[in-house]
Amino acid sequence: MRRGRGRYRDRRGPCHQSRGSGGCRQVDQSDASREPGSWRSESGGWIRASRAPHHGFSGGADGQSQPRNVQAPRCRRLPRDRGGALRCLQRQEQHLGDGAGRTTHRRYCCGGCQRSLRCDRGADHRDPHHPAQGPRGSWPQGQRHRQEGRVALRPFKIAFPSSVDQACDVAGDNFADARLLAGGSDLLTSIKERIEVPDLLVDLKRIKGLDGIAFDEKGITIGGLCTLSDVAAHEKVRKHYFALSEATEQAATPQIRNVATIAGNICQRPRCWYFRSEDYLCLKKGGFKCYARWGENEYHTIFDNDFCCAPNQSNVAPILKVYDGTLEIVSTSGTREVEIEDFFTGPTDDISRENILEPGEVVTRIHLPTPAPSSGCAYFEARERQSFDWALASASVRLTFSGKKVSDARVVLGAVAPVPLRRRASEKLLVGNTISEETIDAACKAALEGAILLEHNAYKSKLVEGLLARALRAAAERGKGG
Repeated sequence: MRRGRGRYRDRRGPCHQSRGSGGCRQVDQSDASREPGSWRSESGGWIRASRAPHHGFSGGADGQSQPRNVQAPRCRRLPRDRGGALRCLQRQEQHLGDGAGRTTHRRYCCGGCQRSLRCDRGADHRDPHHPAQGPRGSWPQGQRHRQEGRVALRPFKIAFPSSVDQACDVAGDNFADARLLAGGSDLLTSIKERIEVPDLLVDLKRIKGLDGIAFDEKGITIGGLCTLSDVAAHEKVRKHYFALSEATEQAATPQIRNVATIAGNICQRPRCWYFRSEDYLCLKKGGFKCYARWGENEYHTIFDNDFCCAPNQSNVAPILKVYDGTLEIVSTSGTREVEIEDFFTGPTDDISRENILEPGEVVTRIHLPTPAPSSGCAYFEARERQSFDWALASASVRLTFSGKKVSDARVVLGAVAPVPLRRRASEKLLVGNTISEETIDAACKAALEGAILLEHNAYKSKLVEGLLARALRAAAERGKGG
């Protein structure tokens, strides 16, 4: 019997071979005594505690493809583990099948990834006659292309418009097969994972005038192609919209923030691992089941999750909602302005999309009104890791004071619902009262009204309470109301 820990004991593949008996490797253990695949270390007698086996899996030794790692190709590897990617690729080529059996090995896995699927999912109830489905192994977005045993991307074309009107024309003429490309941090990942299989990409980066930030007495206007790092470092943003700077500088990593755009962050697709996995035909991809509701749901929604449990992972959207932001949307039919409050759509409105953008429409600018002098804003989020991770939950708050009492309030939660969720019950409790510990406790409890906790994400309720309490205290201090 192999020894494991947790609910996934005795389910380790080649990526998770035993790292010695007990918790530590003996100092005098020689290289010859190690078994193939066991943990290696540099020369020198030192003891290191072996890491507890994780519940992620990789390809099995029996040739059967095992559940692959999902959510993101984030692998924790040490510098000495060179060659792991090559070994992983060899295992991928060995175990990659045509879709029969269980989920295939993930291309990017190099060992113990942090988020994985369990293998005890139900049978695939796929109807070959359904317009959005096909037989097992074939997918509605397009077929798999293989070259020398490897999965290849489907060929696509790229258009480089020089103006917004040209971009709208090209995207509108090919609306069924065209996708807009800005920074590409979300779209290119979706293409690699075959969530999106476009025939045409419309590259917006050569359009001038969409990457600037302008400030006047009415507020600030941010171009849709502004990168997150540019927004976070801008002088006017840090002075008048400090919470927006806080939110953008916490997203992902510096490398991603240098290319990811603020409009792309707002419009990104869900990060649900069942949605991102090509082996699960969930509701958002034309299926008949939300696998997360009864599966691995520790990172999913606790509000409005009776239909689809995929959360909205935008860092920027909740704070824009707090600032009462407005989006400028351009299409071939003209320009329209939409409040950020009305931009997002829930799964009950349209399960296949997350916002109201029509084919051929482009988010060109974001406008935020000037905050009141006596107002304070704050943004707090919690993550498993301090970098290169998505928020488990976030809280955004804006408080406007008249003397010591709150005259206006905005409370928005992120990563706990299909859309950035405004909590009006908490706002009503705050307006007309001073900020005290009793008021904060009452507002935090009111923010959790209507929450539906799933099997593995009950911890999010405590996260929301703690984050919201911190945000309320910080906003009160910045607004000089506390």
